[in-house]
Amino acid sequence: MRVRGVVVCAAACLLGMTALPAQEREDRTLLSHDQMRSIVNEASGERAMHTLLELVPYQRVRPASEYQGAFRESEVMARLAKEYGYTDVRIESFPSGPQWQPSVGE
Repeated sequence: MRVRGVVVCAAACLLGMTALPAQEREDRTLLSHDQMRSIVNEASGERAMHTLLELVPYQRVRPASEYQGAFRESEVMARLAKEYGYTDVRIESFPSGPQWQPSVGE
């Protein structure tokens, strides 16, 4: 009985090992390996992390003077867009109701 269990386990291991070489090496694309490497190297998380670090310090209660013009986040995004090569970058503002700043919360 014990020998039969060992044989079944060994057969299952051998069967599992034969399925591994049949798997694909990597995703198939229309791009060459060098082109894919270039995209992967360019799309690391460094730019996203830099953008996040630029925006995080501005999450706070804003002074009333900031409501007169563009928010700091808008100015940062406009600056980054210009750095990335966009030429027609502008911050648009639209009429809205009166703004308020909370002083007490529940």
